[in-house]
Amino acid sequence: MSIWPLPGGIDSYVNTLNTFLEAIRDGTNNKSDLINWYKNNFENVQSDRTSEGYIFVPKSMGLIEIKDGIYYLTEEGKKYIETKDLNLLYDLISKNIFAFEEIFEFLKNSDEPKKESEIYEFLKENLDVQWTTLAQTNFRILWLVNLNKIKKCDTGYLAN
Repeated sequence: MSIWPLPGGIDSYVNTLNTFLEAIRDGTNNKSDLINWYKNNFENVQSDRTSEGYIFVPKSMGLIEIKDGIYYLTEEGKKYIETKDLNLLYDLISKNIFAFEEIFEFLKNSDEPKKESEIYEFLKENLDVQWTTLAQTNFRILWLVNLNKIKKCDTGYLAN
């Protein structure tokens, strides 16, 4: 049900994801090495626990899987990293992350920009979310911006 940001800045989620998936593809594929990969590549990532959280972002998206302690790209993950097709990535995330597609569709069908709080209210009313803060709504919004599906404007967010 959750999605999290990745380090590197709010405009770098996809770039960080791509670099991480390439590291797995190229053989950095056990938990200890992946934890160190995050700590070595992002100076603001200092704890193992934070690194572990980042490792599970692409797992929840359906891009990686774990077998016998080794991390592998799924077939979808291989296809994505070969093409870096943002529409494919959007489709994968939408399939695996709750309320992701719904936010995009809500904005696509809106005539005017929507604020984070309006998107959150839409989710509460239509999907019965029980989130106590806007964090999960905001993380989804930022991923959608990074995927070039939506854009921020002065008064909120619009679909591209």
